[in-house]
Amino acid sequence: MKQIEFFIVPHPRGTVRVDVYKKNGSYEAHAKFKDVATVQASGNDKHFAVLQALHELAKFLNKYKGS
Repeated sequence: MKQIEFFIVPHPRGTVRVDVYKKNGSYEAHAKFKDVATVQASGNDKHFAVLQALHELAKFLNKYKGS
């Protein structure tokens, strides 16, 4: 698995780092918010994998905030 790029996404409560890896023709995105949560998503399209990882992170953080 080779890291090809990363994104820093600003957020009012902190920043989200998204690392994108390429593995056997597909992409894997890992989104991390502080030390609270890390999620991953994969797919054949890089942008879709990034959006899916950010969506999963948002879902987790909404549950975390509610507890």
